[in-house]
Amino acid sequence: MSKPLALGALLGAALMAGTMGRSEEQIRLTRRALEQDPLSVAAYHNLGIALRAADRHAEAEAACRKALELAPQLGFARTGLASALFAQGRLEEAFAETMRVPLEFWRLLALAILHHAAGRAPESDQAVRELTEKYSEYGPAPIAEAHAINRLTRGAPRTYQVLDLHNVYTMAQNLGFEVERYIERLDLSRVI
Repeated sequence: MSKPLALGALLGAALMAGTMGRSEEQIRLTRRALEQDPLSVAAYHNLGIALRAADRHAEAEAACRKALELAPQLGFARTGLASALFAQGRLEEAFAETMRVPLEFWRLLALAILHHAAGRAPESDQAVRELTEKYSEYGPAPIAEAHAINRLTRGAPRTYQVLDLHNVYTMAQNLGFEVERYIERLDLSRVI
């Protein structure tokens, strides 16, 4: 049997596998991390992302629900759950989960994405307007992100997966990767 890797190393390797389009390897590595630490919220969250990338949305839903069981206020797990529900055609449940995202900025951003993916452009635009009005004091970057996501997803299939891209970006940042180089390696054809 091989020597156990540190949890962070396994999760980092899993993220890298995902950026290279190797979702089954990402799933396998994340499950290995969970064998080492079955209470790792980050591992369950990462597993949810990997399973959604592999179009295994029911399993992704279960992983997100486990992350939320361990950390009920984790907004990224809640947006991941919303994404998995949306992908299964469970729109009302997806919107209900999105409304439970604890931080208003992330809730509005997720609503903008999901409304647009559901073909509700006016509601999507309203969420972006509300973000702009309420959070312009945080500087231009978060508002530009909301507007860019709103424009990026116009007419694109599977727009709900932009939530996953945002989650992966944040995880890369939290794990200490150089985010710009990390994002450059993502296979965006799987995202939008």
